[in-house]
Amino acid sequence: MFRSQGRESSSGPRLPGKWLTISLFLAPALVVYLVFVIIPIIQAAHFSLYKWNGLGPLEDFIGLANYQVALASEVFWQAVGNNVLVIVLSLLLQIPFSLGLAILLNRRFPGRAIFRLLFFVPYVLSEAITGIVFSLLLQPDALVDSGLKGIGLEGLIQDWLGNTDIVMLVMNEKGMRRLLDDKVTLGAEATVAAGPVGRQTSANTDVQLSAEMLSWSRSKGLFAGIALHGATMRPDNDVNQELYGSKMSNKEILTGSTKAPAGATGLVTALNRYSPHEDRDKPLETQGADRVKK
Repeated sequence: MFRSQGRESSSGPRLPGKWLTISLFLAPALVVYLVFVIIPIIQAAHFSLYKWNGLGPLEDFIGLANYQVALASEVFWQAVGNNVLVIVLSLLLQIPFSLGLAILLNRRFPGRAIFRLLFFVPYVLSEAITGIVFSLLLQPDALVDSGLKGIGLEGLIQDWLGNTDIVMLVMNEKGMRRLLDDKVTLGAEATVAAGPVGRQTSANTDVQLSAEMLSWSRSKGLFAGIALHGATMRPDNDVNQELYGSKMSNKEILTGSTKAPAGATGLVTALNRYSPHEDRDKPLETQGADRVKK
């Protein structure tokens, strides 16, 4: 009874579904193989029937003349012999040697650790060398930057290997209320402008005066105004818990319901000293509490 059920299941409605699944998995590989292998072979066979310089149209049909010239050439037969030699050596030496090394990697014998080290060193070195090469290419004013300058794309140059921090200054109560949301899209839900730097600090533009937030980027100690339109901000609850010692919501932090962590004391002191605000005698971290509660 079980055998009959097995035959029915193997020849029943499950078979089309099985073959359909196999076909769907094979289809992408078959398409790539067809486009990049089979079709070029057919095209090459077609081109071989013409006298063609590789650039112009196919007009001079010569049939099998190219094959006659190739078969009469000593260079062609030497190339054929070299390919046959490579195939024979691969079958007799390369494949057995590779299989032997693979077996040794899983066998216990004296010096296996050193053997494994020597075996995998080329793989590790290649990645390390690649990293070093790219670090040299991406250095300031190196090949990548010079290439972008050469083709007029200076605007794409950046500190490729630098550690850039974003500093944001909330300018008004509306901007602080935006931060109470779980997700804020800068430029859409909250207006943000590039902050002034250097001589521009006193020359605020209309955009900067009306913006809810100003933003700067810091890379290797240097500050520059940066526009963050389209970027999103979300609270990092893990970092907040690490800083405050317990889980804190955005509202608890922004409204001053909890005391600022010890690591922020210097920042709060500097902001209280240099930031203009109405309640100068009231600590900065508690000024927004009454406004948010309204």
